Amino acid sequence: MIKSNIKALALATTALALSVSSFSASADVFTLDQTFTQGLVAPFGTVTLTQDGANEVDVAVTLASGFEFVKTGSHDAFTFNIDSSVGSYSVVGIDPSAYSNVKPGANPAFGSFTDAIVCTGCSNGGAGAFTSTMSFSVDAAGGISISDFIANASGYFFTADLVNVATGVTGAVGNSDGGGVIVSIPEPETYALMLAGLGAVGFMARRRRSN
Repeated sequence: MIKSNIKALALATTALALSVSSFSASADVFTLDQTFTQGLVAPFGTVTLTQDGANEVDVAVTLASGFEFVKTGSHDAFTFNIDSSVGSYSVVGIDPSAYSNVKPGANPAFGSFTDAIVCTGCSNGGAGAFTSTMSFSVDAAGGISISDFIANASGYFFTADLVNVATGVTGAVGNSDGGGVIVSIPEPETYALMLAGLGAVGFMARRRRSN
């Protein structure tokens, strides 16, 4: 009887965990792999978009090893384009705090964008390089999704202005592939539920041995 109860509990826990995981966050990972600058070799980094509820998309930009964001001339550290159908939206939670959101954005050769993240505390040129990561969220009361990050008039989704730290070469890089690589990110509740279930199974097993 105890054995059948343990089995039933284990099956129920697994089923519930899978049910919760079906509500896990979805994320698309895009690769910055294009440039018009000689001396820069792709890949340059990734842009990860994570759906966080119906009204928010989280954005994380991670440059490849050896690259950092930079401020050069009329280039912006990072740019993206939001579909006009979204309506009013805001860019929040920018990290590091030295960065800020400006509208519109641009990276010459890649065109203009609805938004840019710029380093207000950086100086021009390679000496102004500032971090290899940034993150922020785009919130819209009327709803926003990953698919609302669209290509600009030139066909590019994301661009960044960066420097190769070792060589000092600076230039803009971009992404023109809106497909991305979709990955699943389980919510913390999924792990908590599974651990709770395992704990219950362990307790019953110990109780059985003691009996």
